[in-house]
Amino acid sequence: MPKITFRRGLWVGVALLSVVVLAVSAHVMTRTPPGFGDSVASPSRIDTAGELRRARQLPEHAELARYSAKDHPPLTQTVVTRAGELTTHPNFYIRILALGVLGNSPDELKAPAAALVAARMKDENVFVRLEAMNVLGRLGAREYLPELRELLNSSDPGDRSGAKHALGMFGDGG
Repeated sequence: MPKITFRRGLWVGVALLSVVVLAVSAHVMTRTPPGFGDSVASPSRIDTAGELRRARQLPEHAELARYSAKDHPPLTQTVVTRAGELTTHPNFYIRILALGVLGNSPDELKAPAAALVAARMKDENVFVRLEAMNVLGRLGAREYLPELRELLNSSDPGDRSGAKHALGMFGDGG
């Protein structure tokens, strides 16, 4: 029988503590946080890995990836319109990618792009709503400050956090 020294006992204790912490963390991470259960598409109920896998198989994913490429020429009205159409796609990853493309709109197309983005602040998916708020901040779409401020009082903590972040992007806190 091996002799149990203080050092070995300490390592065994640390290992057991790590297992307990991991088990508790796993339990906490799978619970629905308060407030998130109120929304239809709360993060704990979304199959993000499956949705991403499905999105990558769609031609729209490749199309949006081309528009997002660093070597892509500046966006045109046609591309902004197409990305706007894809903000209503059934796959939420495609909607998020489309919003990201709209966030790269040149100055002359920022207003129509912002209008398309703002409509997604009411999306059923929290991740899409968060990206819409983020993109409005990137676009500097000050005309949507009232809607963003309104979301600070939302019952959904994700919406509150996203609105706070987006408002902070305006430099003066909105």
